[in-house]
Amino acid sequence: MKDFMKFRNVLLALMVGLFTLNASANDFEFKVKASQLKNDTIYLGYYYCGKPYVQDTIKLDKNGRGVLSDKEELKEGAYIMYFHGSKYFDMIIGKDKNISVEIKDTLSLPESVVIKGASETVDFHKYALKLKSSQKLYSKLGEQMKATEDSLAKVKLQEEAKAIYNSVNTTRDSLIDAHPSSMLS
Repeated sequence: MKDFMKFRNVLLALMVGLFTLNASANDFEFKVKASQLKNDTIYLGYYYCGKPYVQDTIKLDKNGRGVLSDKEELKEGAYIMYFHGSKYFDMIIGKDKNISVEIKDTLSLPESVVIKGASETVDFHKYALKLKSSQKLYSKLGEQMKATEDSLAKVKLQEEAKAIYNSVNTTRDSLIDAHPSSMLS
């Protein structure tokens, strides 16, 4: 009888351990801080056929803080965080789903967004910022090329534009190398 009780206790302990391990493997925690959005709602969505759809909501408290956590696994993919209908930024969520997002200024997105935690999410955000700043520089160079008639100046501007293009490609390649088995590669 004592052997049966020991066996039962060991089996019970193993079952509880496996259940806990399985539950924590699917856990995710998504923390948000947005001081300008006190007592407001932020939506985590996904794209389908070019339109955003709500995946979940994050209700912010009086300090502009909120947490989205669940036992159900959040799928890897491209997501959008948005509020007030037209304020949004894109993000990638990979295998690691413990993410902290701080929106420092709701009028300056995505530049004012700071993401911490999951390296794939953080690196994608840095890449998105690089793309946006590079696009601005590239547009300025294009305007300057149109405005100038000096062929030497145009060649110099074209070289600068090519350097921006190469820098973006190098950053993209580094991102792929850093996350070879992720959705970013």
